[in-house]
Amino acid sequence: VGAPANPEDVAYERMLHGRAAALVAAGKIRFLPPVTHDKTPHLYNTHRLYVNATPTGSFDKTILEAMACGAFVFTANCSFKDAVSPDGFFQENGNNLAARLEVALLLKPEERQKTAVLLRQQVITSHGLELLAKTVIASY
Repeated sequence: VGAPANPEDVAYERMLHGRAAALVAAGKIRFLPPVTHDKTPHLYNTHRLYVNATPTGSFDKTILEAMACGAFVFTANCSFKDAVSPDGFFQENGNNLAARLEVALLLKPEERQKTAVLLRQQVITSHGLELLAKTVIASY
């Protein structure tokens, strides 16, 4: 979901679409255009997995939103290494991502639900509005 944020990423997007063409044709992958932030919870709630390959250096709030919605999150961003499940962190070069995705897709529903609850609790505990409000009040 989305579009390249920078002009230099357009070539990468084309390459990615080309490499995934057979999977798109088989109905295994869909590329969707950008959506507004109010539509993202629906996407996160209706998909089991969320992959975010944004490199370290950005605190991408979509990762937290996906976690809060119960998606099994995979990220290359070191800022989230301790927030996602151990199997959810992958190297920025993509090593082991396919194997980790396969394991996650084969999880039993009760295992997936347990992980979803843990990820949501992590977001609430570490990034929830209550904590934000306390931090803002404490700064005054």
